[in-house]
This record gives sequence, C-alpha cells and structure tokens, in this order.
Amino acid sequence: MFAAVLAKGKKMNSNIKGFVYGIATSATFGLIPLFTLPLMAKGMQFDSILFYRFLFASIVLVCIMSSKKESLRIDGGGFLAHTPADFADDVHIVRDFSENQVEVNTPVCATPAEAVQSLEHYNALVQRAIANLPERELLWPFSNPPYILGEKD
Repeated sequence: MFAAVLAKGKKMNSNIKGFVYGIATSATFGLIPLFTLPLMAKGMQFDSILFYRFLFASIVLVCIMSSKKESLRIDGGGFLAHTPADFADDVHIVRDFSENQVEVNTPVCATPAEAVQSLEHYNALVQRAIANLPERELLWPFSNPPYILGEKD
C-alpha cells in the first residue's frame, strides 16, 4: 500500500513525501520487537538476529539503489557543467540537488528485468540529450564531484 501511494503521487510535494517516509520508518522500527522476541524465545542469539536484520536491509537497499541512477554532468575539461538540464518533460529524469546532477528514477515495474530495461531506456535518453548539446558534456558516475573550481560550482 505504501509503495502504491508513492507511485501514484509522482509529483508529490517533497515535504509530504518526507513525512510519509518518516512515518513509515517509525512504524517499521516500532515493529522490530514483534519479530525479535519470538526468535529469541526460540533460542536464536541476538547477534544472529542483528546479522539477518542487517543482511535483509542490505538486500533491500541494493534493490533500491539499482533501480535509480545518479550522475553529475561535467564539461569536456572535467569540471561541473553549468548548462541547464533539458529533461523537464520527463518525470523519471530529474535534477536531484543541483542543476548538473541528473537522477534517473525508474517507474514501478513488475519484474527486475523490466526495471533494468526501464533504467537502460531512460539512461539512453539522457545520453542522447547530452550528445546533442552544443558543448561536449559527459556523465560523472561517482558520488564525489570532480574538481571544483570555486563557489559557483
């Protein structure tokens, strides 16, 4: 139900989305004893419970991270690009924190293969748009930005 609410609200206000995520996080954190106490009653050690809890959380996090792609646009010299992004007509290609950060968010897909295909499709759209710019730009794939010249970057 939670995912369906977020999937319907593609243009949901970020403050509302933050509150929804906060409530969901609080609710799931409050449910931890419902799963932990029965396992401990059956003799499972607390360290093992923590291990499996973080293992499952890591798997979920990998799934989430693999369904989106973030890149920084850089110019031919390896510096952050200052040209405006031209992806305004597509809700799946957005700017995250800055004009030069491109984020691709896949829609809700029925299968992992469909999600990968969707990510490849939107990534190809980004690559074509960048190739058609008057000045050469590339996508910087790392979280840390390339060399920053000054405050303007």
